[in-house]
Amino acid sequence: MTSLVENSRKHLDFAETATHFRMIDSDSMPVIVTTYGPASDREALCSLLDSLDTDPAYQITDRDRSLLNMYTVALPPRNLYRDQSDVSIGLERIGVLHWAGHYDQDCGVIPTQPTKEASIW
Repeated sequence: MTSLVENSRKHLDFAETATHFRMIDSDSMPVIVTTYGPASDREALCSLLDSLDTDPAYQITDRDRSLLNMYTVALPPRNLYRDQSDVSIGLERIGVLHWAGHYDQDCGVIPTQPTKEASIW
C-alpha cells in the first residue's frame, strides 16, 4: 500500500493517492462509553441503555440525546475487531456497541494495541 501511495504522490496524482490512503477513517462506528464521566451521568446512561433495551417503544428525550452524544465516540472498525480476546466491547441488544473497559483521559478508548496505520496523526 505504501508504494502505491508514494508512486501516486510522485506523479502528483492526488485523487489516486486519496484512494490508497486515508488520514481519518470515514468508516467509523459509534461506540457508547459508560466508564467515563461523573457517576450520575454513568448511572443515567446505563439506565437509558436498559430502557432502550427493554422497551422498544421508549421515547427518547432531548436529555437522552444529549447524554448519548456526550458519551459516544467514533472508532475505526479495524481497531474494534482485531483482538477477539478483548471483552471490553459488547454489542447491546439494541444494536449499539458499548465500551465497558478503561477510558483514558488523554487517549480515550484504546481497544487493542494500535497498528502503525492507526497511529498516524
